[in-house]
Amino acid sequence: MNKLDKKVFVGLSGGVDSAVVAAAAFRALPLRSVAITGVGQAVPESDLQSARTVAAAIGILHQEISTHEI
Repeated sequence: MNKLDKKVFVGLSGGVDSAVVAAAAFRALPLRSVAITGVGQAVPESDLQSARTVAAAIGILHQEISTHEI
């Protein structure tokens, strides 16, 4: 795998801190940045919606990963 093919993953909760990190990653590496949000029983729907809204505003690719917490 070429070094330039690698992705940069950042955790995105929808809060200010993770939004700043996601925006910085996207600004520096727009084609390689991916925001990841954990989805599970411990994550309120409002947090998930905030993460979606923030990702859309930034323009970063957003993936939701099921956490399967016990």
